[in-house]
Amino acid sequence: MPDHIETLSNYVQTQNKRFGREERIVINILIEALNDGGKVLTQKHIIKTIRAQGDYIGKSDKWEDQVSADSTERRLREILKTLREDFSIPICSGSNGYYLPATPEELREYMERSEKTTIAAAKSHIATFNALAKVWAPDLRTRVSITQYPL
Repeated sequence: MPDHIETLSNYVQTQNKRFGREERIVINILIEALNDGGKVLTQKHIIKTIRAQGDYIGKSDKWEDQVSADSTERRLREILKTLREDFSIPICSGSNGYYLPATPEELREYMERSEKTTIAAAKSHIATFNALAKVWAPDLRTRVSITQYPL
């Protein structure tokens, strides 16, 4: 096992006692994919794996035929967000799905891509805010500027 993967696995283990049931289920699936050659997993694949293990996420996923797939996928996204933000687990994502980075370089590339996306989204939101404020709330127009949030 390369050093990075071992370091990542050890970090996850230190956080394991803090995970809830659902976080533990999802992170174990991602670690298994990493150990299996770094597979990228779609939301549907993760949910299918959870169900194949005889488990569920979300309160209503127990009754699979009575709940929309959207609510289960939404709950999965919430769990992934919690693992990233509350536990600092470096879960990467791309157009093909979710994965744990196999190398420090892969993590850095993801973070740099994420930074660019975040800045672009912030600029877009600020432009929209200012366009609306110009007509509908001129007093708010000067309150938000991209220069207020330097990198």
